[in-house]
Amino acid sequence: MRLLTDATDEINEKSDAIYEAYRDALATFGSEPEPLARSEGLGVSGLLDWMLQEFAVLGNILTNISDNSAVVSCENAFALLEHKDCQDMSKIADAGYQFPESSELQACSSRIQAVKKAFLRRFWLSAGRQVLRDTARQHLEEVRVKLFGFSFFVC
Repeated sequence: MRLLTDATDEINEKSDAIYEAYRDALATFGSEPEPLARSEGLGVSGLLDWMLQEFAVLGNILTNISDNSAVVSCENAFALLEHKDCQDMSKIADAGYQFPESSELQACSSRIQAVKKAFLRRFWLSAGRQVLRDTARQHLEEVRVKLFGFSFFVC
């Protein structure tokens, strides 16, 4: 019986550690996991069920992170172009502008590698990534405030 109790205690401790690590990782990107259900003897099955549920939504979280990264990168690349008085940005923003096919852009991509590397090294790694994380954390806090306000109102 003591062996079973020790094993259960260890499973609960590891479950807490897994939950905390996962929560901290998601918080970096403005998300948070579902609570880890606490019942008498969570057990391996309970932990695995929770993990399966989390993995089911992880794809959506990663897609949102990817989309937000693209948006922040584009905004800052365009801001850099505007700062340098690029005249063609208004053409691209025009409702009638026809974006080229990706195959048409491949010919340009070899010429922009140096610019991309400079942007990533000098902006994204030094500030852009942090801007994205700060925005995600702010969004998470706003969601928490709304949820808190709602639950406060319901009570």
